[in-house]
Amino acid sequence: MRQHGEVIPSEKFEMLYQVIDRVTFDLLFNSSNHKPLKNIAEILMTLMRQSDEAALQFVKNRLFAGPESLGKDEKNFFESICTHLEQDVRETASTLFVFVIGRLHDIGGD
Repeated sequence: MRQHGEVIPSEKFEMLYQVIDRVTFDLLFNSSNHKPLKNIAEILMTLMRQSDEAALQFVKNRLFAGPESLGKDEKNFFESICTHLEQDVRETASTLFVFVIGRLHDIGGD
């Protein structure tokens, strides 16, 4: 069992990040039960805390992703939250967005 704060090897980290990213955007944003979304978003934020690359990948592949870089049924972050009226989704997306802005500030060092 992994201890809190233990570093995950790069290849496993990348795989874990991709799974959490897909679950967050492909399953939970499109399901009718949004309760698990907050827990999954927490895991995503934990991964982005541990890796500058994960945070930058999220910005590149989700925040500002154009339609040409997304899969057939995928949406970027803004499209995902703009198409949902459920308060749980909007609150979680807002928390995630504020977190990402803070991480970008930390990565930039300013």
